[in-house]
Amino acid sequence: MTQNIIMTQLNNVITYPFGEQFIPAIADYIEDNYIKKGADLSRLAFVFGGRRPALFLQRELAGRLNKTIYPPRFFTVDEFVRFIVAKRRPAGLFSEVDSRYHIYRLSQELAPDILRGRNTFSRFLPWAGEIVSFIGQLDLEAVKDEALRGVKGNAAIGYDVPEAINRLLVHIGAMRTRFHDEQARLCKYTREFLYLLAAQAAGDEKLDEFEQVFFCNFFYLHATEKEIIASLLRRGKATAVFQGDEKEWPVLADTAKALGCRISPSGEKRAAGSVQLYAGYDTHSQVSIVREIISDPAARRRGVLLVPDAEAVLPLVAGAAPLLGEYNISMGYPLKRSSFHALLECIMAAQKSRKSDTYYTKDYLRAIGHPLIKNMRMGERPDVTRIVVHTIEQFMVGSQESQLAGSLFVKLADIESNKELQAAARETIAGAGVYVDEEKTKDFIKGLHRLLFRMWEPLETFAALADTVEEFAGVLSEYSFLNAYPLNTKAAGALIDLAGEFRNSEFSTEKFEQDELFSIIEQRLEETRISFAGSPLKGFQILGMLEARSLSFDTVIAMDMNESVVPNIGHQNALIPRDVMLELGLRRLEKEEEIQRYHFMRLIAGAKNVHLVYSTHPKNERSRFIEELVWSGQKESKTLSVMPVKTVRFDVSTVKAGRPVPKAGGVSEFLSAFRYSPTAIDTYLHCPLKFYFRFVLRLAEKENIDEEPGSAEIGAFIHQVLERAFKRFINNAPSMDSHFRASFLKEVDEMFEERFAARMKSDAFLLKEVIIHRLSEFIDNEMRRARVEIREIAAVERKFTEDIVLGEKKFRFNARVDRIDRLKDGTLLIIDYKTGSATAPAQLPLLREMAADLNRESIKKAVRSFQLPVYVEIAGKAFSGSTLDAALYDLRACEMKNYFKEKTPAEKTEKVRIIREALTFVLNEIADPAVPFIPDDTNPAMCGYCPFYNMCR
Repeated sequence: MTQNIIMTQLNNVITYPFGEQFIPAIADYIEDNYIKKGADLSRLAFVFGGRRPALFLQRELAGRLNKTIYPPRFFTVDEFVRFIVAKRRPAGLFSEVDSRYHIYRLSQELAPDILRGRNTFSRFLPWAGEIVSFIGQLDLEAVKDEALRGVKGNAAIGYDVPEAINRLLVHIGAMRTRFHDEQARLCKYTREFLYLLAAQAAGDEKLDEFEQVFFCNFFYLHATEKEIIASLLRRGKATAVFQGDEKEWPVLADTAKALGCRISPSGEKRAAGSVQLYAGYDTHSQVSIVREIISDPAARRRGVLLVPDAEAVLPLVAGAAPLLGEYNISMGYPLKRSSFHALLECIMAAQKSRKSDTYYTKDYLRAIGHPLIKNMRMGERPDVTRIVVHTIEQFMVGSQESQLAGSLFVKLADIESNKELQAAARETIAGAGVYVDEEKTKDFIKGLHRLLFRMWEPLETFAALADTVEEFAGVLSEYSFLNAYPLNTKAAGALIDLAGEFRNSEFSTEKFEQDELFSIIEQRLEETRISFAGSPLKGFQILGMLEARSLSFDTVIAMDMNESVVPNIGHQNALIPRDVMLELGLRRLEKEEEIQRYHFMRLIAGAKNVHLVYSTHPKNERSRFIEELVWSGQKESKTLSVMPVKTVRFDVSTVKAGRPVPKAGGVSEFLSAFRYSPTAIDTYLHCPLKFYFRFVLRLAEKENIDEEPGSAEIGAFIHQVLERAFKRFINNAPSMDSHFRASFLKEVDEMFEERFAARMKSDAFLLKEVIIHRLSEFIDNEMRRARVEIREIAAVERKFTEDIVLGEKKFRFNARVDRIDRLKDGTLLIIDYKTGSATAPAQLPLLREMAADLNRESIKKAVRSFQLPVYVEIAGKAFSGSTLDAALYDLRACEMKNYFKEKTPAEKTEKVRIIREALTFVLNEIADPAVPFIPDDTNPAMCGYCPFYNMCR
């Protein structure tokens, strides 16, 4: 054992070298000096920087004693400080939110000028946090009031900072004094003020219950901590235990000077273990490296994984947990990354955008569509809830025709009283084998509305908010799958704790505007972290850098060894100028790199095997700690070739995109009963696999009411406009004059405002101008055609259902024709409006070439689209005896592309025959069980816009 006990006149100091395993070493000291002498261990106290080392020391001592004893007393330094103060007065803890609120009130009284532009508590909250932090630093470093008076004088002249900050600095001394007085009055204190009080009391406090207090393995000490330890050392009441040499660490030299001792170990340094470097290119590749390292059982046996960035924890657990078995994660995970927090954001957003009893549809749908809500078991199975929520979504986005469709804002009562919606939900629920009556469906929707909206509406105090949060979390815990995911359970618990903090606050019954209420709790949620379940003494340890203080492991693995992560220097107080901090002796930030470097180097010095993993992403540099290790190795070996880097490699085998899907499992039966539409046939023609996804599996992109309208929605809107305009002329000659034109364009304007304007906001007028311009040209052209060509409008939005025999098979068809005009020569012209591309079948020469080699590719190039041919085929049965033609009406160019361009009846007949053969070929191929649905990626541009693009990659 390499320990060096240095006894001076006033100091008991034990110093261990780097490489010594601290916990076993201090246990040896206790065994030699107390256990073997039969001393009462309960008269000893051990103070560590955190809780974890004490647990390891207890386990070490228990293993050596093998009998029941009264153990030593273990403290964290925070607990010991509070223990000292509590011997003289009640020492309650001042909550973070209360401390900020008192600073807000003191600012109103002492420095109201600094509240300009941030006069509400929610707006001042970030400033309050910075002020509390600054006063806390003053307390930790025991800065005297005289020093603050110097700052006050300089601030009155003016630092080179915004005037509001100068005004704050003028009053900071008085604010600190009043803040201390308030804490003393309430007998509740901030952590930092407790340190100051303990430092003031330590010289007189006898601590008779302890024979000796051991301060174990501290590195950087605040001025108050130095005073506490020095006071006890002077009285022979304490032993300070360090690790490292003051000659190598300026922070230890500063501590040695303050305590009046020497911190220097004796004996040879332990030989360093092996260090291996690894390079990944992102978090997931680093996880793969870690997984490879821990695949060796020896690495897991007495190993630790350092994860400096909590964002990497979930990818790590997902990727490496199967190999770890039992493991423990110590660092906190941001609450804001949980789905429970996302649900709260949805609820608060809905309240913020609410106008009286009317909710913004986008925020309403986000809340009810959250996975924790739509999978609840509200008296029935989770699928019943999903059906109800999905039905509401369909009615809101317009998938189902309803008064609710497309509404920008919605009243909860309108949804609850919509009988069509409830009937549609019940019908679908019945299909799932559950019977729900009308009243129960309505009550179910009301229950959802209360949970997500109504119970949050009247909130104006934090006491009421706390009650609501607890009820909300209770309902989710009972009826949702919240408890199935531990992180969500922890998030709910953290929220309930936060609600309790607000309920117990000084201002819990004070009234706030609801926006301010939510803003305050959102800021606190942003700062909150949640812990993972696990035992610090069992399994593989996954720790942050500070959690590994005083501990030693045979194998050390560290991820994210990049600059800005390791070391993570943090940030300067956003309000207080750096000059002021230095003037007051607040130099913690200058010491931060050394502090983190010390803990890292101490940990790896005691390890046999060290694995350091970093990212090679261009924006990331390798940590300076790695560079120091490499440089030391180069100097020692006198060569540049040290610590070779292992890079991550993955064996990648490419799979052909879009594997064919066979027609199995009832697909052939489905196709035999399928009703084809021109759109379905064209979809197959251009990509059979897309036909399978869209029409066999019936997959579709979810409509999103908050997205700006796409080309399909704009096209549907224009079709709706034209249907309304021309329906009045069915079986009559169209009477279109200037009055009709003006009325038509006014109607377009009104319909646009109703459907799009509120959603699109500032962009709406551009789209409206384009639509009105195109439709103005269209209506002018139709007015000309009405005079010259059209005898009557024969049909508008006419639906056809027909069975057509092609070859030896009969196929079922559905079609919806935009418009049919009877021309003055008696011809029926079938019109299909096109707001996008308009492609008609090719002329006879190319069709004849196709007929010589009939296959899907040749048909796709020559026929292009079966829309007009199918319309002619179906309409020919409905209007038998009439001469038919068809045309694509390009609304962008305001021109028609006719189906028949051939001059003679024989050519027209030949064209119909060839295209009919092509249609027969395509439909037979669709129905053929031996032909799979294959992808067609010959048009990459079309693939890029396909909603199923990622499904066939």
